[in-house]
Amino acid sequence: MEAAVDKMILLPRYTSFAGVGTFLTSAMNVRDYSHVNVTYVTVGALGSTPPTVTVYLQESPDLEIWNDIDADINDGNTDTRNFRFEWTRLKLVMTGADPGFTCWCVGDFVRRHA
Repeated sequence: MEAAVDKMILLPRYTSFAGVGTFLTSAMNVRDYSHVNVTYVTVGALGSTPPTVTVYLQESPDLEIWNDIDADINDGNTDTRNFRFEWTRLKLVMTGADPGFTCWCVGDFVRRHA
């Protein structure tokens, strides 16, 4: 039996960020999912110099304590992240002299077997 997959947009096309800092998406309940195949793509840089952007998928058991799931997500590739806890969100960390960029992110969330 093939697992059911739900495609969800984590960052809509095209989302822009500006300024040095850490940006967090809203939390999503992933209780019904075992893992996600996530694709993150940087579309373009803004500002005088390209920024350094590191993207993580985070998880939490209680919406208070958040941990990165494995290493950062690769730009332009599909990465798989397994869920251990009930909540997830994206964390984007941007640095640079005059940073800004545009991106999008989508996930194929794979349902747990009943």
